[in-house]
Amino acid sequence: MVFANSVFMLRPENFGFNEETSKSNEFQSKQDCDLSLVRKEFDGVVGRLSDCGVGVDVLPDDTSLKNPDAVFLNNWFSSHPDGSLVLYPMHNPSRQAEVRQELVSYFKNTYELSNILDLRQVSGGSALEGTGSLVFDHAHNSVFLTPSVRSDLVLAKQVSGQLGYHLVSVCATSSSGTPYYHTNIVVAVGKGFLLSSAECIEKPEVLEQYCSNMGLEWIQLSTDQIENGFAGNALQLTSKNGDPCFVLSQRALKSLDAKQIRRIEKHTAIVSSDVTHIEDIGGGSIRCMLAECFWKKQ
Repeated sequence: MVFANSVFMLRPENFGFNEETSKSNEFQSKQDCDLSLVRKEFDGVVGRLSDCGVGVDVLPDDTSLKNPDAVFLNNWFSSHPDGSLVLYPMHNPSRQAEVRQELVSYFKNTYELSNILDLRQVSGGSALEGTGSLVFDHAHNSVFLTPSVRSDLVLAKQVSGQLGYHLVSVCATSSSGTPYYHTNIVVAVGKGFLLSSAECIEKPEVLEQYCSNMGLEWIQLSTDQIENGFAGNALQLTSKNGDPCFVLSQRALKSLDAKQIRRIEKHTAIVSSDVTHIEDIGGGSIRCMLAECFWKKQ
């Protein structure tokens, strides 16, 4: 399976501004959180995906842990077409508690897993935050990384090697001169295309050559679309019937111009949902709320 037809999402019961993570995520905004609005945005995403025929397994939050970023569950685990479950070391202590053993047990008891790779045991204090740090191109056995304090290159080489994937590492710097905290802010792999930027990538020729080699159309974004529109934070999925759907936020869709939209829609339908409150406070968009499920149920 190249693109997942179902996802995991985690219902946010403790969402809010995280002072600790804001030191490395310049997209967070310190403001009062309306939890009822957060829940409405979350349910809106679940509904949009369900309407498009994408399966959604909604996981419960643990209210006792008070994890403000738990809704961004794709950062602590990933599933893979070969049945692997990978657990990742988080950069901040406030996020390390998101790796909950009862959820790992649920995965093991509900889905057919082939093996578990726990990178926390070998991280040496470094961080690699799931499919925030690693953007997989399963069709071409490749994975993208933009190194940062949350996305360690050595760990990325290790996990890509163990999974049998070719690592494509490119440096990406924001308009403020700092590395983007996650790769999935600037790179999204679609069905037949790559959505990214030439402006903020240190060596854009690497992406150009990759697209040429793999037969992908490179749809380029501006730095403004990435930083103010979250346009790079998108995920290609398929419905249970195999229909492709490219998922991004309403803010991201509004930031795209008509030509970019037409180029995307040559390959896939676009599905959007409003997560503005989550974006503003959490500094992540709709892709960060989705963890692909490649596993078969038992």
